[in-house]
Order: sequence, then structure tokens, then C-alpha cells
Amino acid sequence: MDDRELYKRNLETRELASKAQVQNWMPLSQEGPGEKAESGGRRIWGILWPNKWFLFWCAAVCAVVALGASYLQTPLYKAQTSLEIEDLNEHFLQLNEVDPVSKGGNSDSYLETQIEMLSSTTLLSRVVKRLHLEDAYQPDPNPSFLTKLKDKLNLPKLPPPSPTESAVADVRKNLDVAQPRGSSRVVTVEFISTDPQLAAKFPNTLAQEFINQGIELRIQSAHRLGTWLTKELEQSRKTLQDSENALQQYGQSAGLLFTDDKNSVAETRLKQLQEELSKAQADRMFKQSTYELVSKASPDALGQMVGNKSFDDYQIKLTDLRRQLAEAQALMKPTHYKVKQLVAQVAALESAMAHQHKETANRLGDEYSAARRREHLLQEAYDQQSQLVSAQDAKASKYNVLKNEVETNRQLYDSMLQRVKGVSVASAMHATNVVVFDPAQVPGRPFEPKPMMNSLIGWFSGLLLGTIFLFLRDRWDLTLRVPGQVGLYLNVPELGAVPSAEKKLLPPSPKIQPRITPGQPVFREQNGVEYTMIRDHFATEFSDLEGASQLADSFRAILASILLSTDDGRSPSVIVLTSPSAQEGKTTTATNLAVALASIGRKVLLIDADLRKPRLHQIFGLRNHHGFSDVLADETQLIRKQISEYIQPSTINGLSVLTSGRKRIVAGNLLYGPRVSDLFARLRPEFDAVLIDTPPLLAVADARLLSRSADGVVLVCRAGTTNRERAKIAVDRLLADGTHVIGTILNDFDPRTANYAGEYEHGYSAVQNDGPELR
Repeated sequence: MDDRELYKRNLETRELASKAQVQNWMPLSQEGPGEKAESGGRRIWGILWPNKWFLFWCAAVCAVVALGASYLQTPLYKAQTSLEIEDLNEHFLQLNEVDPVSKGGNSDSYLETQIEMLSSTTLLSRVVKRLHLEDAYQPDPNPSFLTKLKDKLNLPKLPPPSPTESAVADVRKNLDVAQPRGSSRVVTVEFISTDPQLAAKFPNTLAQEFINQGIELRIQSAHRLGTWLTKELEQSRKTLQDSENALQQYGQSAGLLFTDDKNSVAETRLKQLQEELSKAQADRMFKQSTYELVSKASPDALGQMVGNKSFDDYQIKLTDLRRQLAEAQALMKPTHYKVKQLVAQVAALESAMAHQHKETANRLGDEYSAARRREHLLQEAYDQQSQLVSAQDAKASKYNVLKNEVETNRQLYDSMLQRVKGVSVASAMHATNVVVFDPAQVPGRPFEPKPMMNSLIGWFSGLLLGTIFLFLRDRWDLTLRVPGQVGLYLNVPELGAVPSAEKKLLPPSPKIQPRITPGQPVFREQNGVEYTMIRDHFATEFSDLEGASQLADSFRAILASILLSTDDGRSPSVIVLTSPSAQEGKTTTATNLAVALASIGRKVLLIDADLRKPRLHQIFGLRNHHGFSDVLADETQLIRKQISEYIQPSTINGLSVLTSGRKRIVAGNLLYGPRVSDLFARLRPEFDAVLIDTPPLLAVADARLLSRSADGVVLVCRAGTTNRERAKIAVDRLLADGTHVIGTILNDFDPRTANYAGEYEHGYSAVQNDGPELR
């Protein structure tokens, strides 16, 4: 092959690679080992979506089981009674002042106490007895086997609970007393029962018995308090009577007399004398001041001092006469009779006023003397009475002590008498602080079971369990599943991935129909899908490059990776295809790679070196009367005859097949000799590419022996089947043999199990519409 032809082949190869790059299964980004390299959301979607029917049936089965269990379950009815509990009025009749037990304090704590009392054993026992619920818990007359065994062994045994105790224990399990809102005074009582009548009757009866119990407790408390107060009242009355008798006897023995206001006669007399003395002193001082003013004042000012109207009249007349005299003297002589007459009248009037002034002064002096005498006498009487009171003070102090004791005992007696009357009133009143404002009604339908709700819960539980199972299975699955894992775990290049072969993925070309005749062989994949692998089928699938399919595009991508695997630009010509274990698709992969190479104009030879289970002659419909084993078994064939006599052409242009032949056992031993190298040396000049289908590598050593003379090995792994540990062992053996591992191919990969389905379909459409055409 000259340089120009080699350049043309390389150009075609790069064009093929550029087209396959769009639909190639790109490896995962190597963010970490294993599953860490896959993105979270797509990783989860890749696990769940392919198993959607499994999840659906898990959810459906759990939903049906939950629905059936709901209908088999005994219906339960629930009824609710609402109560309003107010705080007690402790100031009612002031009973809190004598009750030694205080029910006040924090309002919330009081309400919590009432809630606890609603579920107390005593109250529940009253309700059970009122509704006769203990009748259903009568002891079994036939003792159990365990009881008989204890009797025989004389073992101690606990007495069985009474029917009432058993009924209370069961009732408490179905009773719920709660406060709906923390700031409200409302308490709800809910009861669950298989009997709707009992479900409503029990909380109503419990509320009524709670009210009755509260009234009874308050009546009993008032009765006890009244009994105690009555005893204390009698004792207080005796104490008061004794103290009054002691006070009276002491007063008589001490000669103390007291008025109605509880003061002694001497003290009352002293107070009276003191009041009279004060008045006498005030009267004396007033009269003394008046007398001294009148004695020293002129007659003209006497009228204003004593307030006498006659003095005022004299003063007016005198003033008028003096005015007339002054006018007359101004006009007349002093000897004139009018002047003399006026002078005589003035003198007479002044003489009368002087006489009146003297009489008034004498009268005021007498009054002043009488007032001073009265003051003196009162002062003497007050002094004498003061001495008498002072003599009685020592006796009165003890009397006052006895009197105060009497007053204290009287106040205590009166207070206790009032409390006794209040307790009597309170005990006669049947008031309560609990109000039933929403009694329970007989429920019309059970609240449990809820078939639809249980079915919905079962549905989601089934989804959850199925999802957990899928994730656990995925976590502990050691097989290679998605592209990227092969190269990551095996540390060798990943050439590409082949999607699962299904009929819908391999539609016949509308332009070139395959020639299928009756009796053609059928190839069965491990997933159970059958499709015909014949001459014209491959020719149609790969020669009609105007159309495309996932299988065709995937093999084009793999072919591009193989052709560009070397650095010098020369593609490997002799390639061994093998797999770690059987049934992993190496024969299918080798066949399709050979067809892909032939479709780009390469001259290809496909050798069936699987001498134990040959299949290429069946796939291509060829005879297997001689082939690869015959060439190796007869040494003269490599020397004298042409090898082309053993090579059979296929219906695909450029593709020839060397079947396994009949001398398989003998030829298997010849793989250890140099004949394999001689054969490959004879084939290299005649063919552009030689693909060798070999047995599983870990089963027999044929692939390892053949790879020594080949340019490289391609390891085929099946998604979900090949164990990565076995694949790693296969690669390690090849590398230990010094064999060049071109790369790996992930076969039978389901695009729906990971993140590639949408990306591939987008790329596939782009190639189908706009991709370059190769000739």
C-alpha cells in the first residue's frame, strides 16, 4: 500500500471519527471512584426510570395490601366532648381566709390539674361502674394452663386484677384528654371504641361524673370546714364570756365606775371640769380686757367699745349740737341767748354721757370680778378631780388590758360566726365551674380504618421500599453498568458502548430491504431478544449511510476509537476480540466491527478462533467444512497452498470470513506454536484489517496465545453482567503477558439506565439530518 492510499484511508477514518463523535457514548467525568463519578440527579434517574414498572408494582401491591388490611380491620369510632373549666372564686363568702388549703395560684397549673383529674383512676372507676363496663371483664372460670402449672409447682402467683381494674386499664388506653389551645379554658375529651354508642356515651358520662365529683368534693370540704369552725366558734364564745366576767369582777373590786362609752366616772368628770375651766378662763380674759378698755377710754369711744346703741345716739346728738354751737358763735356773740342755750344743751348732754360711762365701767368691773371668781373655783375643782383620776390610773391600766382582751375575743367570735354562716350557705349551693358546651354525638362513620388514606400510605410506602431496594441493589452491584466505569475500574481506554439490541433499534432501511429467506439462522441475545443476523442485514444496516440507528452509530464510534488508537496514525491491522467470561457479546461485537470496517472501504477478514463454540458460520450462513483449525493443523497449507482457499466471502462487500473449521481439538494445541504468527504474517499484506473472535479469556488461554501475534486486544464486557473484578483480572493477565490492550467495549448497554439516553437521541437526530455522508 503506497503513501497516497494510506493518506486517503486516514482521511476517511478521521471523517468517520468526526461523525461518530456526536453519538459516541462519552465516559463519565472522573470525579471519583465508581458511582461518585456520576452526577446526583441523573444518577438517581438512571436507577429509578428503567425500573419504573417494578416501582409501580411495588406501590400497587402495598396499596392493595393496605386496602385489604383496612377492610379486615375492626372499625373504630371516636367521639369528643368539649368542656370549659373556669377558675374557682376563692373570695366567695371569704372562705379562703379560713380554709387552710389554697386552690389558687397559677391558672395554667390549676387547669393542668383538672386535666389529670379527668383521667384519674377514681373518676374512670365511677364511669365504668355507671356504664357497667366491668361486666365484660369477669374472670374466666377455667384457669389457664400457666395458672394450673403454677398451682402444681406451688409457685407464687399474683392475684388477678379485678374486673373494674381491667376495664379502667382498657378505657385509659382509648381515652385522650387534652387542651386544644394553650391560652384557652377549653378541654376536650376523646374516646375511641368499636361501639359508636359507647364512643359518645363514655365522654359525656365522664364529663357529668367529673362535675358531680367536683361538687361532692367541694361539699365535703365545706362540711369539714363547717365542723371545724363550729368547734372553734364554741371555744371562742367560752373565751369571750370568761374575759368579760373577769373584766366586770375587777372593775367592781377596784371601785371603778364606767359610763356607757367604757370610760370611768372620774375620767368623765375630769373631762367635764376641764371643759368648763377652759370656758371660764376664756370668759374671764374677755371681760378683763373689756373692763380695762372701758376704764381708760373717753366717753366718746364708749359706744364703739361696748356696742351700746344709746351711746351712739348720745354721740350723734352731741355732734349735732356742737356743730350748731359753732355756727352760732360764728354769727353771734357769746352773750346771745341762742348761744347760751346751745352751750347749756351741750353741757347737759356731756354730763349725761359721763354718768353713763361711769355706770358702764362699774358694771363691767363687777362682771370681771365674777368671772375671775368662777375661774378660781373651777380650777380648784379640776385640781381635786385630777388627783382622784391619778389615784385610779394604776387600777385602770389592768382594767384596760382586760378590756382589750375582751374586745379581741369578741372580734374573733364575730368573725368565726360570720364564716360559719358562709360555710352553711356554700354547702347548700351545688355550683360548679365546669360547663359542657359541646357534648359528644354518636359518630355516623368510623374514623379508623381509612381505606383510601391507608391505600395512599401503602402506595408511597411501596414506592419508598422499592426505591430503597433499587438503591441497595445498585450499591452492592459489582457489575459494570454504564459507560465510564469500564475505563475507570480497569484503567484502560474505553472505546465505546453498544446499546441493547432490540428489534425497534434495528429497523430495516427503507431504501435497501434485507433479503431474508426461510431457514436463515436467528441470533439470540442473552436479554431474550431475537433478531436475524444474515448477509444482507448487515449490508443494509451499514451500507445505507443516509439512515442511522443506535447500534450502527455506536459501532461507528467504536471503530473510530480503534482506528485512532495509535500515535503514529497507523491503525492496528490484526485485532483479537475477547471477553472475560462467556455470553458477553464478543462474537456480535466482532461481527459488527467487521461490517463497519468493510462499510468504509476496508478489506476485512473475520476469523472464528473460538474453536469450542464457533458461531460465525451460522451468523453469515457459511459452510464450516474447513477453516482456521485446518490451516493450523496442516503445516503444508501455510507453505504450498493459498490461504484464500479456506477464506469464504460474505455478502458484504469487502468482508471475508475464515470459519473455525473441523479440526478444533488438534488446532487448539497448535496455538502454542509459531504457526499463528506465520498465519498472521501471511494475512497482513492481503487484508487491511484482521479481526479474530476468540473464546473467553478467563475460561481458556486461546485469546492470550493469539494476542501475542496480534497488534492488540479489545476486551468486550456486557453491561450488568460482567463482574468488574473478573474484568480486572482479565486485563491484568493480558498486561502481564505483555499484550497491548487497545481498549474495552461495553456491550448491551441500556441507555435508559443512566444519563445518556437524551443526549444520544439529540446527537442521533443531528447526525441523521445534518451528518456528513461517507462513501
